[in-house]
This record gives sequence, C-alpha cells and structure tokens, in this order.
Amino acid sequence: MSHQSRRVGLICSALLAFGAAAAMAGTPSQAAPISIYNRPLIVNAGLAHTQSDSQVPCGVQFTFTLSPNQTALFFTFWWNPVDTQVWTVMNDTVNANNPAVSLTNVATQRTSSTTVTYWLTVQNLTSVNQDIEGRFCILHR
Repeated sequence: MSHQSRRVGLICSALLAFGAAAAMAGTPSQAAPISIYNRPLIVNAGLAHTQSDSQVPCGVQFTFTLSPNQTALFFTFWWNPVDTQVWTVMNDTVNANNPAVSLTNVATQRTSSTTVTYWLTVQNLTSVNQDIEGRFCILHR
C-alpha cells in the first residue's frame, strides 16, 4: 500500500469518526426526525347506559368541555356486543361559521365475551372552548 493511499485512508477514517461523533452529539430530532404530536386527553365516559326495550335506545353518554384545539380520547365500557351501536358528538356551543367538533375515530375493544369498550376520539376544531355531548343510539338488539 502506498504512502498516499494510507494518508487518504486515515483522513477518511478520521472524517467518518468525526461525523459519527457529531451525529451522536446532536439532539434526537436531528439524528432521527420524528413528528411530535400531543397525546390526547383520556377521559372515562363511564358505564353503559342501560335502558329497557320499551324506551328509545338513544341517549347522551357524556358531556365535556374541550379546550381550544384539544383532542380527547373518551372510553365507555360494559356495552353489549350484540347491539349495533352508533356514536355521534354534538357541540352545544354555537358556531355559525365553521364545523366546531369532529368525532375522528371510534374504536372497539372486546373486553370479554359479554362486554365491549368503545374508544371515541373527539377533536375541537376551533380556537375557543366547546361544550360537547357524546351521544349513542342502539340500532339493533
């Protein structure tokens, strides 16, 4: 190996070592860029509201005030997995210009052979507080 190629090899090794040290010294966001999202607030919306078959099987499961631009994750449990359930969210705060709240996701968790937990993600789309109702309706029993 020539003297020239050894010198180039040493310089390259030094540059690689310096680069690795510089990369490790950086903040995690520089080393591996990631998206940073605030975790949603998790709220216990309570037990299933049971009603007799003679009643209309719809109602309000929870009420809540969402802060500006807040996302909250509500969970409600012990629902009958046999029922076909529909969830909606309605804001009680008047906003004549734009949509104010969004039910962005409904997820289910089969907690046993006889119970289901629903996970509802709700987002405030405005820059002001929004009073909301989490509503359910059982379409089929």
